[in-house]
Amino acid sequence: MDEGNKLREGKMISLKNKTVSVETRDSCKTPTLKIGTTMKRLPAILIFLLANSAFALNAPSNLSAAGASTRIDLTWRDNSTVEDGFQIFRSRDNINFSKVASVGQDVTRYSSTGLLANAKYYFKVRSYTNTGTVSSFTNVAAATTTSASPTPTPTPTASGGIASRYPGDRGIGYDPDVILADDFESYTNVSQLTLKWSKVAHPEHVRIATETGTHFAGAKAVEMSLPISSKEVGAALEKDVKTDTLFVRVYEKWASNYYVTGSNHNGIHISGGTLAGPGTPAPDNGTGFFIFLLQNILSGRQPAGMTPPGYDQIYAYWPKQRSDFGDHWFPDGWVVPPGGKGDWLLYP
Repeated sequence: MDEGNKLREGKMISLKNKTVSVETRDSCKTPTLKIGTTMKRLPAILIFLLANSAFALNAPSNLSAAGASTRIDLTWRDNSTVEDGFQIFRSRDNINFSKVASVGQDVTRYSSTGLLANAKYYFKVRSYTNTGTVSSFTNVAAATTTSASPTPTPTPTASGGIASRYPGDRGIGYDPDVILADDFESYTNVSQLTLKWSKVAHPEHVRIATETGTHFAGAKAVEMSLPISSKEVGAALEKDVKTDTLFVRVYEKWASNYYVTGSNHNGIHISGGTLAGPGTPAPDNGTGFFIFLLQNILSGRQPAGMTPPGYDQIYAYWPKQRSDFGDHWFPDGWVVPPGGKGDWLLYP
């Protein structure tokens, strides 16, 4: 112990009506603690020792893992009050672990996605602080992913889907079956969007909107503008996912003065496979690619009561498409081209 850290004989602190005294004959040796009843002064070093014990960075515990198709869901117990988050480590051999993710304070679950089918993975978790302190690890938990061709997920209903368990979407992002949930409330600038999204295309045409009327709920939304230009410009938020079944729910709103002559493709885009380009239909055996785009109404086909910017409709490249350039599915069941009730009613 250096000269500045020596403890002198007779130092005491009081804890309620008790006194802890530090006694040592040699100030470089480990002191002993005694409990008394006398009220004395409070030395800083013992206050620090007690505070350090009361607010220790405890390790999480009770880690468990459950396998699904190409995904393993983890849960654990949070035993600390001072952590800034948790670090998740993964291994294939239970020997060589690497950090695969970090989650925030008080979070007690994580889904590791994009894994190999029929493969066993090992996980362990520890807590950390932003000052660089880390706890010891949890127990190691292991799980095996399931077959690459699982039983299809039942279509959610208004009373039985994931969202029905989270009124107002509160806490829905912590559900193990939810890949991405974003209410945009935590962002102050566009550059932060990549914390959750894979890519922000043309960020110069994207902003965090806070004005009244620009958001569905909460206080913020992402707003994208479409510039008038002779060259196509596509602002977008993109998220890459690996899953067999995907359900998407998005709140979108068009500006009252939005209107584009002719067909255009602005909205919510879901696709898979290698896209072959415009005019090349998706293979009819379902082994190629698909596109489903929730976009504004196709100009020239206006159901009764519709005014600009129009109703949303689906633009689709899919195995049963009628046109080489994709089908347009309207809210009333009409399909263009060639017109009439479409196969999306026959093959839901």
